[in-house]
Amino acid sequence: MSAVILNQKPTSGDYPEKHFGQTYNSRLWVKFSGNNLQEWVGCFPRTNQTIDKVLLDKVLIDNANETAIVVAGGQVYLIDISNRELLYETDNMPIVESVIHTTNPEYFLVGACYRIYLFDSRKLIKRFDPDFSLDGIYFTEQKGQKAIGHLHSYDYQQDLNFGFTFDLLTNEMIIDRNVKIRQIGPFEFISATEKEKKGQENFFTKILRRLTNK
Repeated sequence: MSAVILNQKPTSGDYPEKHFGQTYNSRLWVKFSGNNLQEWVGCFPRTNQTIDKVLLDKVLIDNANETAIVVAGGQVYLIDISNRELLYETDNMPIVESVIHTTNPEYFLVGACYRIYLFDSRKLIKRFDPDFSLDGIYFTEQKGQKAIGHLHSYDYQQDLNFGFTFDLLTNEMIIDRNVKIRQIGPFEFISATEKEKKGQENFFTKILRRLTNK
């Protein structure tokens, strides 16, 4: 089983085609091959192409369950490869910026601008909206039963970038100790006194006080 993003539109008639979503000028073409070795091509609209930023195009597969998650221009499509069926589609906002496939437990984990989506092989399980200001959630890898990544936030007139872990069993987000702060000038580094959990309102207040010596 495989799924490959094509660099250009395939020649008509080379493969069976399935179009998902509405028709847009900007499209992502993905060639799928199921466990039955039948090849076909999926066409996915890139609905956010007018936004002035680099948008994520990516495809990951779950071999055991014959499904794939396709990110086309920052929008997610969950696909049944063998049946050529759309199982789930996210809205075009917030823009998806990262996706990883985890094992034990088996999930597709998606990071959007200010939201986390948790999929099993065939459906959306949960959606999380952290209750502090965020402008980017970037999952990078799995370590044990935790997903690792970094967050971006713009708050108190500063860009904040800091690491985090997401527990795949409890769905708890924990912010790392080392926090990178960028002001108008050079980068500065500070350390929080302890790991801060999602939802503690004083996290950014502590950072602000450290910077202003208040």
